[in-house]
Amino acid sequence: MKSNLTIISIALFFCLTGLGGNCIFAQTKPAPKAAADERNSALKRDAATMLTALELGEFEKFADYMHAKAIKKLGSRAEVVEFIRDLANVTAKGLKGVRYIPDNPGPIVTSGRQLFGIVPYRLMATTPRNESVVATACAVGISDNRGKSWTFATCETFGEIFPTAAKKISIPQPKMTLDGVEQF
Repeated sequence: MKSNLTIISIALFFCLTGLGGNCIFAQTKPAPKAAADERNSALKRDAATMLTALELGEFEKFADYMHAKAIKKLGSRAEVVEFIRDLANVTAKGLKGVRYIPDNPGPIVTSGRQLFGIVPYRLMATTPRNESVVATACAVGISDNRGKSWTFATCETFGEIFPTAAKKISIPQPKMTLDGVEQF
């Protein structure tokens, strides 16, 4: 019973925050090759900073890395910070040792004047019964300054706030394992 509550708690956290977004396979025009390494480095750096802020409970800093349109879609900045804080508290009751580990970004694509990139990441934690939890997800990075800095949107709100780019991007389902057994 407790394992089911843990799974539900994890799934709820991912779904409601949108952090359980899925890896995205972009099919838009690739960004120009020049400065691609710098863009990827900046994308991973900013995603790592955002995920570390979440891990450390620095919810204001986490909100700094959310794209303005994503915040507006979810409510005011203060509402978003409070919502993330509440969800993190609920998650902390069902998990211990929560870590967010960003992987290397996927391709960066151009749509209009913006760049979009994906950063896959893993949530790793342990349940109160010492079961290992690994969830894979990703965040959608948006750059308005040619990849020098990035803010993020959830996969759930991405299509609504960036409909043109979203038409060219496929979003598969997130994955989670509990002691190595796939849950979803």
